Amino acid sequence: NPANQTSDTLSVAMTSATPALISIQASPTIIPKSLGASSGTSTLIATVNDATGNPVGGAPVFFSIINPTGGGETISPVIAYTASTSGNGLKLGEAKATFTAGSLSSDTNGIQIRAQALGILPVVATELKGLNATTSGNDASIVIGGTATSMAFGQATSLGLNSNSTAYVLPMSVTVADGNGNPAPAGTLVNLSLWPIAWSTGTNCTVGASYFNEDYNEDSALNGTEDGARAVYTLGASQPSIAPASTGNKDALITPANSVSGTVPSTVTTDATGLAVFNLTYPISSALWTVVRLRATTLVQGSEAIGQTQFRFGALSTDLTPCRLPDSPHKP
Repeated sequence: NPANQTSDTLSVAMTSATPALISIQASPTIIPKSLGASSGTSTLIATVNDATGNPVGGAPVFFSIINPTGGGETISPVIAYTASTSGNGLKLGEAKATFTAGSLSSDTNGIQIRAQALGILPVVATELKGLNATTSGNDASIVIGGTATSMAFGQATSLGLNSNSTAYVLPMSVTVADGNGNPAPAGTLVNLSLWPIAWSTGTNCTVGASYFNEDYNEDSALNGTEDGARAVYTLGASQPSIAPASTGNKDALITPANSVSGTVPSTVTTDATGLAVFNLTYPISSALWTVVRLRATTLVQGSEAIGQTQFRFGALSTDLTPCRLPDSPHKP
């Protein structure tokens, strides 16, 4: 009687017994470093196969860190057994572990994670040919972000005025990124400095000749032939370290004085996007006649990352047409 019939199913997993090939993959491959209660993690999946590519279940896999940063990164568990049946997010022959970043960033090559199984020698860049996967061999690479490798400045397209309209206020920002284009960790401290790298002559809002700052060694004192030193400045050029012969106006004063370059905060801190905002405030009398070098530095893993930009101070259009700015105070 069909109504009284019963049925059942049985799933049988066929697994090989002799491991010969092992591969490891990490996901994701770029993670943040751990800060406080926030941890950067990556899932490690090791796959063990026999010589013909069949999965091997029940094989112990040992996970290890080849080049630790010393920041306290860990793997848990260190030893995991490959699955003998598919389930719990694992396929037959797969073993899982978790990599947790420490407090230090890696370089752009990343941390190398190795998976080993008994009877299999580590062979980097092994490919399981003929299978539906291409692996990277016994090592996986995980980049721990947060190593600042580049910084870029941004500036507003319009100027503001201070409370009594004697100085311009230029909103600015600095973006700090690591070698993979990811933002530096929130709270990264950035040091700012401002230097009047060059000055110009001119009248009636028309810029004339431009020369490098007389203080060539940037020690805030006149030395040797620095007073009256004249070397023509071109935008973006580096400050020479040695002053040429004194052929210009000698007045026993540094031209230009540091005060003409205005001020920026000594330090700023980045947000979650790697961005820090600040204002550059400079005297209206410095507009047009002063070229500044803005520099940002940040310390990462004992080394210093540096970014800088050079630009000429602008002025409000209402101060240029008609010209309401004073002539350049500098003499050639």
